Amino acid sequence: MKSAIHKLLTWMFLVGVVAAVGYGLLPEPIEVDLASVQRGSLRVTVDEDGKTRIRERYVVSAPLAGRLLRIELDPGDEVKAGETLLATIEPRDPELLDARSIAQAEARVKAAEASLEKMGPVLEEVRAAQEYAEAELKRVRDARRENPQAVSASEVESKLMAYRTRTALLRTARYNEEIARFELNQARAALIRSRP
Repeated sequence: MKSAIHKLLTWMFLVGVVAAVGYGLLPEPIEVDLASVQRGSLRVTVDEDGKTRIRERYVVSAPLAGRLLRIELDPGDEVKAGETLLATIEPRDPELLDARSIAQAEARVKAAEASLEKMGPVLEEVRAAQEYAEAELKRVRDARRENPQAVSASEVESKLMAYRTRTALLRTARYNEEIARFELNQARAALIRSRP
C-alpha cells in the first residue's frame, strides 16, 4: 500500500513538473488596443528625435575679434543681393601684445608671405600644363577633322580629359593663391592692430 501511494505521488510530481514546464513554454499573450470600427480619416504620426546629416560644412569666421551688433531684420524680410546689410561687427579695442606674441604674429606674417610666394611657381606650372593640354587637344581635333582615320576617337577623348583635368587644377591653384593672399592680409591686419 505504501509503495502504491509512493508511486502515485511520484507520478503526480512528474506530471506537475511537465505541466509547469509546458505552461512556461506557452507564448505570452500580446496586448492590443481595441476600438470599434468607424468611417473617418486615418491619422498616423511618428514622434521621434531626428538626426541631421550635414553634407557640406562651412566655417564662418572674422579675421579679428569684435562685437556683433543686434540684427534688425526679422524672419521673412526681403533681402536683396548687394543692398541689404545683414549684420554689423564693431571691432574691439586692440589688445597690446607682449614681445613673444608680437614675434609670433610677425612669424605668421612671414609664413603667409612664403606660402604666397610658393604659389607663384605652382600657378605658372599648372597654367603652362593647361595651355599645353589645350594646344594638344586643338591639334588632335584638327587632325581628326582633316583625316578621320589618322586619329582615333579615343585619342581625342583622352586629350579632352587631360585638358579638363588641367583646367580644374588651374582653377584650384588660383583658389589656393587667393587663400594664401587672404591669410597674408589677415596676419598683417592682426599684427598692425596689436602693436603698441
